[in-house]
Amino acid sequence: MRARVPIPLRRAAEDRAKALGMTLNDYVGQLLAEDTGVAYASQEGLKSA
Repeated sequence: MRARVPIPLRRAAEDRAKALGMTLNDYVGQLLAEDTGVAYASQEGLKSA
C-alpha cells in the first residue's frame, strides 16, 4: 500500500511513531487496525509490492 500525504503530516507521523518506539509502518498499521477492526500483527502476513 502506498499513500501520498503532505510532507508535514508524514514528518509528524514519523515523529509520533519514533516517540512510541515503533516503525512508521507499524504505527500506520496499528492506526488502521483500530479504525477498521482488522487485527494487525507487525511483520506477520506482509505482502511485498
